[in-house]
Amino acid sequence: MDLLPWAEYAARFPRQRLSAGVLLHSDDGRVVLVEPTYKPGWEIPGGVVEADEAPWAAAAREVREELGLELTVGRPLVIDHLTAQATAESMLPSLLAAGHITPQEAADATAALTAGLCWIFEGGQVTDGDLARFTLDDTELRSARLCPPDEVHRLAKPSLARRVACALDAQRTGTGPLLCENGVTV
Repeated sequence: MDLLPWAEYAARFPRQRLSAGVLLHSDDGRVVLVEPTYKPGWEIPGGVVEADEAPWAAAAREVREELGLELTVGRPLVIDHLTAQATAESMLPSLLAAGHITPQEAADATAALTAGLCWIFEGGQVTDGDLARFTLDDTELRSARLCPPDEVHRLAKPSLARRVACALDAQRTGTGPLLCENGVTV
């Protein structure tokens, strides 16, 4: 039996995107959302997990970079598998509508997208006063605010809003991590 050379074998491994975010919340159930400068919509603090970076380390790094907040992330609340198709349906229409990409770029992006895993970690409680002390990276963020759950559903992409609702539920009940697919608990 001939074995493939290691590099050829490893090149066949599937690639997936990883992101990690933090649920920062108030005692009355509001959630910190941030408004990025580079895309439409609102997100929780967090971002892409870099090569060879652990998701929890990425979450802490992103919070430090975006908000100027040194944070030891808590337990995972949600691990969400996003299909490539759901990602395309979630992201691309708003990017097209805002004129950030052309229809051809949207078609190319759809073909290039892969499935991904989105982690949400417990970030702890914050107050309005804490929010005022955040140091936003203005190259990445326009603003940050504490939003009640209904506002999260209005401002965030549907899959993120569902994921945040799951994270709030896991935080409130002490359960988790909740396993989700496209923001829906499985």
